[in-house]
Amino acid sequence: MAEDFPIDSAGFAQFQADMAKYDPRSTYRAGDLFDAWLAANVVAQAAKTLPTVSAKSLLNYFSTTTSINTFGATDPLNFTVPDPAMGGLIPRLCDAKDALYHYVNGQLVEVTPFVDLLPGA
Repeated sequence: MAEDFPIDSAGFAQFQADMAKYDPRSTYRAGDLFDAWLAANVVAQAAKTLPTVSAKSLLNYFSTTTSINTFGATDPLNFTVPDPAMGGLIPRLCDAKDALYHYVNGQLVEVTPFVDLLPGA
């Protein structure tokens, strides 16, 4: 499986702790669940800085903040400048780094180090 986040990041450690706390019977903890957890926590982090939380205030925050913390899961996000990926159609919505993992006894184990799929982009 390919994952787009480092399993040794602070964010993945917190994700594991939250999964153990809120759904202790689940052993499935791959990237699709982590992506949802990360999105919710990035929005929660932004919401704490806003006087009122609305779609408009969140969009304004994300479009003007140059270093959005992802808890070490990706490089900080920056939606203030266009991304050259796909001719600029995706404004910094993805991290183009991937690594291969596999499960060993229910744990994700890194097979390859992270590789930048869009070097120089």
